[in-house]
Amino acid sequence: MLGLLKKKAASPDVALAVLARYGVDVEVQIDRDNNIVYALEDYFDPDGRGYRIEYQCTLDGGKAISFCRFNPWDSSADHSKPRCGTKATVSHIHDSGLICVGAGITSNLKNSARYDLDHPEVKFDLEYAINTSRFWAVDFSAFMETGDPEVFNLF
Repeated sequence: MLGLLKKKAASPDVALAVLARYGVDVEVQIDRDNNIVYALEDYFDPDGRGYRIEYQCTLDGGKAISFCRFNPWDSSADHSKPRCGTKATVSHIHDSGLICVGAGITSNLKNSARYDLDHPEVKFDLEYAINTSRFWAVDFSAFMETGDPEVFNLF
């Protein structure tokens, strides 16, 4: 009998509630077939520099990662260089725009442009990813202003 029970589809209510609480509402897409929420945020550092950050997570707000999709320090014509010539090991951002929000954001993920549920190393929830990505944006601006990698020591 147990084999006949269908698994209930996950609801995006948790992820959507977190996004609403943080005011992330530029664009939200729900991929129910693959259990993924994609959301864009325009975040401004304290000096008014705008970053566009994309969050990706499971419908329940788990396994969250983030990408910088627009970096105000990127002077390339097509804004395709989110690292702005910095080393990923210093600036915590990869060529794909993936923001290193903590341990486990590894080489398996750094070249991914879209979420892949096969990355068990992602341990962060959406709330953590939002807070950490915003903190990263402020740190990245401070780093670009000063050139001092020590600004990331708090990160």
